[in-house]
Amino acid sequence: CEQSPAQLANLEGETILYAVTILRGQYTAGYYDEDGQFQQGAFSDFVENFRNVARENRIIMREFNFDPNVVQNAAEARAQLEVEVNHLKGGLVRWCRAHFGEAFVAWIHLKAIRM
Repeated sequence: CEQSPAQLANLEGETILYAVTILRGQYTAGYYDEDGQFQQGAFSDFVENFRNVARENRIIMREFNFDPNVVQNAAEARAQLEVEVNHLKGGLVRWCRAHFGEAFVAWIHLKAIRM
């Protein structure tokens, strides 16, 4: 089974996001020519070729730089927001329990008037 270099990252509606890892380039080793002179190797860049082909196929390529501090800060912010959501949800549930009876009576009263 051959593995694809593209991994599905997100699928939402008509939008599909793939994560693709490509090599930055390759170093071609040097060699000795017929005169005995050493010819230095060259670095061939894969990123520009890939970027050009992706642009021709209307695919947007974005750079990704992993920063563990950003990940940690995002996790802390998410935890803090979850605590805040739970606190607000508790207040909302208390408010709904306190006012449900009054709203139900008013609704039944409107139904009775409409008859």
